[in-house]
Amino acid sequence: MDSEGWKAWEKSDLYLLTKARPDRARKALSGRLFLYAGDRDEVGLYETTNEYSELLDEMNIPHVFKVLEGAHHIDYLGREAFLRDLWQTAWNSTKEGP
Repeated sequence: MDSEGWKAWEKSDLYLLTKARPDRARKALSGRLFLYAGDRDEVGLYETTNEYSELLDEMNIPHVFKVLEGAHHIDYLGREAFLRDLWQTAWNSTKEGP
């Protein structure tokens, strides 16, 4: 990616935004962020998602991070148990609030 493209990408990078403005991130994201990553992901999403979850933990921003068996979303999106858990997690967050 060229430097212009990277600058545009950085404006939407949740990791950088959270790190730069933790109070704003805490208000906007607390209890509303659900992160899922496959344990055999081959493009680095597990590592970056785990790193972001650790940053959220350090900043005391409540979130959900679940590691799923498989590499890609296609591995688990068709699984009824995953979809049920995803729905239940989202539903519980509406009852608990931020």
